[in-house]
Amino acid sequence: MVRKLVGIFLSVMLCLAGLTSVLAQSTYSTIEEYEKISGKKIEAFNEAPMLKIKVAAGELPPVEQRLPEEPMVVKPVEEIGSFGGTIRLTSLGGPFSYRINQYWLSEPVLQYTSDRTAVYPNIVKDFKASNGYRTFTLFLRKGMKWSDGHPVTADDVMFWYKDILLNDELTPVKPKDLTQAGELVRVEKVDDYTVKFLYSHPYYSFPRKVLAPPSDTRIFEPKHYLKKYHIKYNPKANELAKEEGFDYWYQLFKQHGKWTSVAANRGPSLEPWIVKKITTDHAVFERNPYYWKIDTAGNQLPYVDRIEVRATANREAYKMSVIGGETDLALASLTLEDYPVVKKNEEKGNYKVRLWKKPCYSAVTYFPYQVHEDPILRKILQDLRFRKALSLAINREEINKLLYFGKGTPGQCAVPPGSKYYVPKYWKYCAEYDPEKANQLLDEMGLKWNKEHTYRLRPDGKILFVKIEGYSEPQTPTIATAKLVRSYWEKIGIKVDFDFSSTALFWSRFPANKVSICCHWMEVINEGLISDFHIIWCKPWADAYATGGRAKAEKEGVPEDVIRYFELVEEFRNAASEQEKIELSHELSRLWTTNLWGIGTVGGDIPAPCAVKNYLRNVPETGYASFTNWFQNYTLPAQYYLSK
Repeated sequence: MVRKLVGIFLSVMLCLAGLTSVLAQSTYSTIEEYEKISGKKIEAFNEAPMLKIKVAAGELPPVEQRLPEEPMVVKPVEEIGSFGGTIRLTSLGGPFSYRINQYWLSEPVLQYTSDRTAVYPNIVKDFKASNGYRTFTLFLRKGMKWSDGHPVTADDVMFWYKDILLNDELTPVKPKDLTQAGELVRVEKVDDYTVKFLYSHPYYSFPRKVLAPPSDTRIFEPKHYLKKYHIKYNPKANELAKEEGFDYWYQLFKQHGKWTSVAANRGPSLEPWIVKKITTDHAVFERNPYYWKIDTAGNQLPYVDRIEVRATANREAYKMSVIGGETDLALASLTLEDYPVVKKNEEKGNYKVRLWKKPCYSAVTYFPYQVHEDPILRKILQDLRFRKALSLAINREEINKLLYFGKGTPGQCAVPPGSKYYVPKYWKYCAEYDPEKANQLLDEMGLKWNKEHTYRLRPDGKILFVKIEGYSEPQTPTIATAKLVRSYWEKIGIKVDFDFSSTALFWSRFPANKVSICCHWMEVINEGLISDFHIIWCKPWADAYATGGRAKAEKEGVPEDVIRYFELVEEFRNAASEQEKIELSHELSRLWTTNLWGIGTVGGDIPAPCAVKNYLRNVPETGYASFTNWFQNYTLPAQYYLSK
């Protein structure tokens, strides 16, 4: 069976390898830039038929008046599309979850290029860094409008800065990403279409860390809409809050100003589609008549009129919606575990399965929880010999062959080959398959076998038992991997179970120090920084450092290597140059891998299935199935179209 599935997988890979080029969308910040580079002219603008009807009825101004003076120009992946139709989607959880909001709708200030090597101006026309990465200037698009037709200006950014970020009732804890060397960003308005972000110390990572995905910092907020909920602009805001069931104005403001709630309450947006209808299990999004992107023929995007979303309760129901042809594109909620059955049903579902890439430090990682509530188990988990034994007992080559069709890279949870931050010895650290050495380490710890020689015993005489726990909605094959890892670890005498039944249950247990082995996928989100997800392996230690720095961490007995790792994470974020980041990354990698706080399996660019309906066009054949670029968001869904 495995051989058959590998054969299916390899045939697909060979077909993809035969492509002479990878199709991807191209963007131009302005019409002037497009015409200069292409030598072609955009003579006139066009719009969707449904909008022409509204223009004729006097409900909307002409398209020329709705577009900004400097719209962004998009060259579609395949071809100029046609207007109309509805994209049908299925969403795990609610119909307006982050999978819809971020991956389909959101417009970041800066967007990733198709190869993810750089970012480019998206909402803004241009940006530049100056003064040694201490000053960042954003140039807005003149004439750009919110979805209700109101102008977008620097005042919307200043409203976010002065009235949301600096307001302690709305933002009591200032975001770390907006601070550098302990200093919160300063923002200045230069004119109606220019703003500056200022720091006293270099902030080399600012553009990607704050303005590009996966940052959820929203520096554009519709002042004209939100100010009625703000006490500074409306003295009766508290009365308004009580009318809507809140005690204070800032509670109401947060409800209307939240990323998800702005659209849910039909507030103005910069997104290609805006909420038309939303219920607990169904949502309809309709094209934004003031959307600020056009294609190379002058057509105002998006091509598709509507997106309809149906909510589903679990991954199995989601997978069945794909197989049954009920969803037009499936990516973030599919994993390689789904690939065989989804691939098998392509013809039935009228779709094709494409294989995108998910760059990972380790696609499935195990975190021995360092502060478990059981003092005996805690001592075992904190023993580096135990963590080495767990790592050496894992047959990574077998996992790669069975679950990744040989296309991943077996290794530790570390910076993978191909990265400028890669250090070979850390990738290979304790990553060989050596169950004999693993047993020796456990023997050395004094963990004796029981009489039946089936399991090892703890110092108190109980069977040594660990339970792997994690998310119920994984993006990598966590369950299939756990089955294999359980067999590996039981061969060295450790009784193992696993539970991925409930994300909510997992999030209630590990902060309470009740989980022995946390499991999660480790994507390459911050390249060079393997993990800043401290809470998943040592939450009390992380909390001590976060609230009191080194002094409090030392007082509460946090190990020196852990404290130094926390410090290096901050230094990496604050690095003033790429060379400094590389040097810090190497030291971070040394501490992380040699302590084995996270035990890796298979990493690198692992395959990720993307099921696309045959009639949905302008979707790239290959791409990055990663939270870093919000999955398909960076391929600009506004340029997708329906050919049926």
